[in-house]
Amino acid sequence: MAAPLPPYPAFGPVARLGLGILRPWFGDAVTIGTQIPADLSDKMPFILVRADRRTGRESGVSQDERFLRTSLLSVEAFTSGLNAESDGFDIEESARMAIYHAWRNQIVVPGAGSIAAITSTTDIARVSDYATSTGVVQYASLPKGTVRHEGVYQLLVRPPKGGTANRFIPSQYA
Repeated sequence: MAAPLPPYPAFGPVARLGLGILRPWFGDAVTIGTQIPADLSDKMPFILVRADRRTGRESGVSQDERFLRTSLLSVEAFTSGLNAESDGFDIEESARMAIYHAWRNQIVVPGAGSIAAITSTTDIARVSDYATSTGVVQYASLPKGTVRHEGVYQLLVRPPKGGTANRFIPSQYA
């Protein structure tokens, strides 16, 4: 007899959700990824999308984490050139609009899910390339003249219908 299905779905990574929202929004205008490419200066403007571990997550905790998960999504824009400061802000503002559009229109990203709610955000800001108390030095070798802006979004995420394509979940539970 097969094992019964667990009474909860599997979630996809929040970075996959961010990629699935931002790539169609920006098209070819901006390179978007989950890691900084070795040749960053050739890829700018560039958006780094990733899960974040900052404090404050507790304020948006779901009453039932089986079906809604609180996640922090970090969106960082890397720009260079004479208009790097304004371009970085404009890219971040466009990314904010894309995330809110995905929430309001309940856009579902296959293998990642959808946004049930945006419970808080940080203001878009230019940020330093130096380490903070929340992490190691990550940007020590940015190309000269690169400007980095950041926005962080606290999301309540619904799991994807049909699963996550997580190869580490046994097939009888997927």
